[in-house]
Amino acid sequence: EKHHFCAGLEVDLKVGLQSCADVVHTSTEEVQKDVHLPSTSLTALTQLQESLKSPSGLLLDIADCRDVHFTELFSSMLSELGRDVPGSIVQEAELLLNEHPYVTKEGTPSKDDAVGESMDIFLCCTAGSGLIRPVLSLARLKMEGGIHFQVDDGCGEMRFAAVVLCDTNSEKGGRSLARALATTFMDEDFSGIARSAPRDQPETIREALKVYLAKLTIVPTVKLNKAAAAADPLSPKGTKGSYTLQNSLVSGIQRRMSLVTPQEAFDISKGDIGFERQHSNESENGEMPATTYHIEVDRFSNHEAGWQMEKCLRQGLEVDFALKEQMPHLPHVSCLGLEEIKRLAVPQNVAIDVEGTGVVDATMDCLRASGLPQEASEEVSKALKLRLEKGVDYLEEAKLGSELVNPNEGDEAAL
Repeated sequence: EKHHFCAGLEVDLKVGLQSCADVVHTSTEEVQKDVHLPSTSLTALTQLQESLKSPSGLLLDIADCRDVHFTELFSSMLSELGRDVPGSIVQEAELLLNEHPYVTKEGTPSKDDAVGESMDIFLCCTAGSGLIRPVLSLARLKMEGGIHFQVDDGCGEMRFAAVVLCDTNSEKGGRSLARALATTFMDEDFSGIARSAPRDQPETIREALKVYLAKLTIVPTVKLNKAAAAADPLSPKGTKGSYTLQNSLVSGIQRRMSLVTPQEAFDISKGDIGFERQHSNESENGEMPATTYHIEVDRFSNHEAGWQMEKCLRQGLEVDFALKEQMPHLPHVSCLGLEEIKRLAVPQNVAIDVEGTGVVDATMDCLRASGLPQEASEEVSKALKLRLEKGVDYLEEAKLGSELVNPNEGDEAAL
């Protein structure tokens, strides 16, 4: 075992953690470094989506989760992969999987401290080099009569098993694919659909993955002020400007995992909101506003009067005024949007160190290089000049609940 994924956290087990229970009972600097938010890559998420499109990539209810014989389970999953992978690789993978403790020790380890269901991912790296990319087989185990556990009763039944097959040529991709799968299954909306989808409707799970990939939540790398670090009892001691938004979220999750009553959870949440509001405009030394990036997204449409502010982002948070949001939240992005950025972020589409007076001309040059039709150039140019001259019409809703994303004096800005 290398990693555990639970409650929105990833726990690196290489430094002595034995179970996810250690996440809430330890706070030393050595262990704290091994508890963090999960991360994945655009390439891995795309690979996951492609893998589940294959009939061998998604197998529903192929064994009983209460009576799993892993030799038979692995054999069934690998036989399906044999449609896409050379037989010699499948045979080697089966030998490796049969050396796993689940086979040699006849069963899964005790999960008495877990609640509900679990998922195990088996990353199997063979000795060859013929696989261009890793392959995946995801199996759901059937549970007769539905789910039989109470909220406070730990049973930890293994409901999903996945085999990621790779070789020396594709091992890095295999690790990334396994991480993407684990991260995806922590999303409760997706995993809920994956658990309940009818056996004869695997497309339901594929569609749920599509929805998940259309609205990914990201945590930008944002350094918070010293006051935030000092107020966090689980923050690493002696940090110098390295207390980030991720640190804050991890410690918040850890605190909530250790709570026993809803009232305590509410009290902590209420305290967090008050603290964030109190220190949102405070610098590291508490004497002057911190400078950071303020990002504003404006929209122009012929169906509306002038430019409208659509969303603002600052300090790793976002408010979408077009959706009439009033409270900041972590930003959302889509895989499709990220792929488009990757496709368009080429040298001819980027202008650096442009003088203020030439910003519209430089922008138009980049847009034409990106494929802007000639017939649309005049209209777009007029709209950009209008934004430069007249500014933007601020929505009334933008004044409500947005103090955490409002710009401070000295902020740099991206429009």
